[in-house]
Amino acid sequence: MRFPDWFVKFLSNSSAQLIAKRTAAATVCLLLSMAGPLMQRGHAQENRGSILGTVTDPTGAPVGNATVQATDIATGIEATTHSDQTGDFNLPFLAPGDYRVEVDATGFARATNPTVTVHALETQHVAFSLQVGGATQTVTVTSEAPLLETANTTTGQTLGTQTVQNLPVNNENLLSETLLGPGMEPSQNSISTTLQLTLTNGVTVTANGLRDSANQYTIDGANMNIGIYNYPSYVPMPDAVAESNVVTGNYAAEYGQFAGAHVNYVMRSGTNQFHGNAWEYLENTDLNAINYFTRPPTPKPVLRQ
Repeated sequence: MRFPDWFVKFLSNSSAQLIAKRTAAATVCLLLSMAGPLMQRGHAQENRGSILGTVTDPTGAPVGNATVQATDIATGIEATTHSDQTGDFNLPFLAPGDYRVEVDATGFARATNPTVTVHALETQHVAFSLQVGGATQTVTVTSEAPLLETANTTTGQTLGTQTVQNLPVNNENLLSETLLGPGMEPSQNSISTTLQLTLTNGVTVTANGLRDSANQYTIDGANMNIGIYNYPSYVPMPDAVAESNVVTGNYAAEYGQFAGAHVNYVMRSGTNQFHGNAWEYLENTDLNAINYFTRPPTPKPVLRQ
């Protein structure tokens, strides 16, 4: 049976439209199904620190509208703000590192603090007492970091670059260093031994008596948790890490996703100076001591890594 040309054309167009509509609907459903995981993976925590401070005159009165500039010594990147009418200023979202902080105000000599160390997730407080003078004069201000953190109530620890690199770490596994934080202990979980060995080199930790699956691991603020056991999918090598931060209590809202510790690794960034390093990891039977439980005449086990 032969159908009229107009009827064949109608069926063809209708089928094409139907296929297009169904394809569009399927695409929308696929994107909606992916939205949840994508949003969860894309969510990140704050990874920077800040500098708070006050600017006063020789009598202790606040100095408003003073220009405050923080310069990253390693990269030369600058951040600028102004003090308010109470003399307070805030420089947030600073990458971890050493900063030179300078304060300029009309009728006063420039004040400079040559080195203020900023750590991730922490706030440094710096006070400036300006001296009367011209703009060409500079007064150097030196002050040590306060022993008590007064800007926030978060508890934990921060390990700087030198500490991360110099501490003896078995198998170069930085998860061992989290045990230096308050409330941290080695995990006794033996359920997922294979996964532990694969992802964490056999090292997992617990915080404040909670399960090892209650921790959150981030690198530069990006979530690195993986799998049903919530272990880190990747642990960076010590040479690549600038800071290791462990938050164990009194979390800010952004760290409330898990009840255990929040472990964050800040990766080292480039500077204006050319630098680099290389390392080799070696374990050998001739170098390692014999196991305590290996008694003669049993030979030392062969080990070559």
